[in-house]
Formats: sequence, structure tokens, C-alpha cells
Amino acid sequence: MQKKLTELREEKSKLKNEHEQKLNQLIKDKQYSIKKYLQEKNKYYKQILVQDQLIKSEIENLNEQTDLTNDSYKENIQLIHLSYKNKLNDIKNKFSKVNFFLIEINKFELLYRNVYISMNVLII
Repeated sequence: MQKKLTELREEKSKLKNEHEQKLNQLIKDKQYSIKKYLQEKNKYYKQILVQDQLIKSEIENLNEQTDLTNDSYKENIQLIHLSYKNKLNDIKNKFSKVNFFLIEINKFELLYRNVYISMNVLII
């Protein structure tokens, strides 16, 4: 009976050791899995951060291009406005000169009529 008890204790000890080894291996495997998971997670987040930075940079670049384009359009519109304003002023000046000449012509016509009438009055 003693022998049987000893065998059972040895078997128990052996099973206990095997169980501890399996448990230790399982713990190591879990730790490795967790470590691997965290590495992958960090890698993924770093990729997301890099992508975010790239997108942010692209948006800033597009904003700068849009601002430059808007400024260019504003300058072009101002130049066009000034050009048309100058053309309109030129036209006004020309009409003013034409109007002045028409007034002068009318004065000369009136003077001519007055002279003509005076001459006719003198002749009669």
C-alpha cells in the first residue's frame, strides 16, 4: 500500500509539474501574443498618424494654392476693372471733345446766321 501511495504521489507530482509547465508555456504564449498585438497596434497607429500628417499637409498645400489662385483672380479682376474704367474715361473724354466741338460749331453757325441776317438787313 505504501508503494501504491508513493506511486500516486509521484504521479501527482509528475502531473503537477506537467501542468505547471503547460501553464508556464501558456503564459509565455499569451505574453508573446500580447506583445505581438501591441507591436502591431503601435505600427497601425503610427501608419494612421503618418497618413493623417500627409493628408493635413495636402490640405494645407491645397489651401495655399487656393489662396494664391484667389489672390491672382482678384488682381486680374482689379486690372480688368481699371482697364475698363480707363477705357470708359477715354470714351467720356472723346465725347466731351466732340461735344465741345459741336458747341463751337453751333456758335459758329449762330454767328454765321447773325452775320447773314445782318447782311440781309443791310442789303434791304
